[in-house]
Amino acid sequence: KEPILLNPEYNGLTDRKILKAYHSLLEGGQNVYWKDMSGASSGMALVHKIPGGILEPFGALILTLDERELGRLLESLSPYSKGTALLFHHNQKPVSWSNRGKTNFESALKERLEKQKNPQGSFVMDWSGG
Repeated sequence: KEPILLNPEYNGLTDRKILKAYHSLLEGGQNVYWKDMSGASSGMALVHKIPGGILEPFGALILTLDERELGRLLESLSPYSKGTALLFHHNQKPVSWSNRGKTNFESALKERLEKQKNPQGSFVMDWSGG
């Protein structure tokens, strides 16, 4: 059977290039992950294989995000003019960040994250580069 695309109507995927890209999303060990789709018009996408936790999923929910809207949402998390909000993959690579923050602060924060022994949870960081 061919995969079905729900967008908002449903139709079958028959284009070989699109099918190859779709099947590549089903490969790998992660059940839920972020995918940079900037080569396409989509930007970032959250891929959730279905069903999760098995070796050969039969499909995936692929939720695409509007980059500008994501930036606006992140800005709402940092309501102060000198603040910034960043969103990272589990491997500490940035997904996106708000544009309001100062880049030297973002660089210092990224550097601090790379040195983090426990990559999960929260931490306190002193920074005086303002």
